[in-house]
Amino acid sequence: MIGERLLLPKSLQDIIKQVEDVTRTKHTKKLDLTLAVCYSGTRDIVQATRNICEKVKAGVIEPKAVDEALFDQELWTRGALHPDLLIRTSGRLRVSDYMMWRLAQTKGVYVFFFSKI
Repeated sequence: MIGERLLLPKSLQDIIKQVEDVTRTKHTKKLDLTLAVCYSGTRDIVQATRNICEKVKAGVIEPKAVDEALFDQELWTRGALHPDLLIRTSGRLRVSDYMMWRLAQTKGVYVFFFSKI
């Protein structure tokens, strides 16, 4: 799950954590599902930038150490694969604010629009 978990009720946070723990231990390689809840790609990039700035200020990392790989590890989407397929079901002809860092790294993004499902 990606997004601001703290905006969710504690009971729901606990359930999401349990599901993540179970799916991580199954080592499934057939499908990688990313559930975005209270998520904004822009907010993800901002929070990652803030985290890096705080670490630089605290002397935990050197400014020269900041690169794409470090930035990637500070994102909520860290560890997520680059999407092969983005399904947008709202009928909007845009990707909005979803996984902007990951989509920018994807070689091909195919967006399908459905009027009815």
